[in-house]
Amino acid sequence: AGGGSPGWRSGGVVPVLVMACCRAEYLDRTLGHIESRMPRDGSHVIIVSQDSQDKGVEHLMRTKFPHIKHMQHVDNTPIVKHSAGEQINYYKIARHYGWALRTVFNDPAKYQHVH
Repeated sequence: AGGGSPGWRSGGVVPVLVMACCRAEYLDRTLGHIESRMPRDGSHVIIVSQDSQDKGVEHLMRTKFPHIKHMQHVDNTPIVKHSAGEQINYYKIARHYGWALRTVFNDPAKYQHVH
C-alpha cells in the first residue's frame, strides 16, 4: 500500500531539485508548472540550483519565487578535458550537478533522497 518515496512515507520532506543557468523565462514556466502539481501538504520543497550569475534568473527568484530556496554555483576554476574533441560544457554541467546534489544531501534538513 502507499506509493511515493521512502522519505515521504516516513514523514521526511522530499526536495525537488531544479537545475538552472540563464533562461529565466523557461525557469518561470517550469517553476509554475511544478508548483501547480506539487502536494501542498509540506511533504516537498523546491530548490533551484543556478549555475551562473545570470541577473534575469536572480531577479526572477528574488521577486516572483522568494519562497523557493535558491542557491548559486559559481565555479570558475579551469576544466581539464580528457581528450581534444570533448565539449567543455558537459564538464561544467557535471560539476554543477555534483555540487548541487552534494549541497542538498549535506543540508541540515537531512533529505533522504532528491527528486
